[in-house]
Amino acid sequence: LENLTLNAVHFGRRSLLCGRNLLTAEKECAALLHGMHQIRKMNALLPMISNHLSILKLIGSNYDSEQQLNDPLFHLLGNSEINSQDGLLKHALSKRLGGLAQQCYF
Repeated sequence: LENLTLNAVHFGRRSLLCGRNLLTAEKECAALLHGMHQIRKMNALLPMISNHLSILKLIGSNYDSEQQLNDPLFHLLGNSEINSQDGLLKHALSKRLGGLAQQCYF
């Protein structure tokens, strides 16, 4: 399962950075997030949510919470303090997660 987690994170980054169709990448990233949540691999959720946020920004999503379109999936973390990109960055900085903090700045 550890290799699955690493592969999922790598796939999300590759989808974001390698010129794939962003709408397809967004759907795949969201599906991977739900999969990691189901198998309780919570350590993979933070970088994957950061990737998902980057994809949503690039496709011009405004995170329409009324219609639940392109939901950033923060609820999967189970942490009410992380409900935005700023919250994710603050969490990364407070826990000294340098890689995640750099990814949030992307």
